Amino acid sequence: MPAGWYADPEGKPVQRYWDGVRWTEHTAPQAHAPAVAAPPAPIIINNSSSASAAATVVVSGRKPVNHLLHFILTILTGGLWLIVWIIVAIARR
Repeated sequence: MPAGWYADPEGKPVQRYWDGVRWTEHTAPQAHAPAVAAPPAPIIINNSSSASAAATVVVSGRKPVNHLLHFILTILTGGLWLIVWIIVAIARR
């Protein structure tokens, strides 16, 4: 490290002189506190073209019931899941 004034290695709020070999006893007041950069401003993206633009609606069909899963759960729960399976089957009509 070249000789010069540097932040005190012991963390004191002063600068200490490095003579190129070792730290000396010479100190000076801290010139400036290190500047802390302000966080960047948020970027706002507005994708709407206008208030009168038509909206696009996507309607998809119902997802099929996984009967194999319901059957396995019915077996594992000793038939208790059968109640849920019946409710799902009725609600899907």
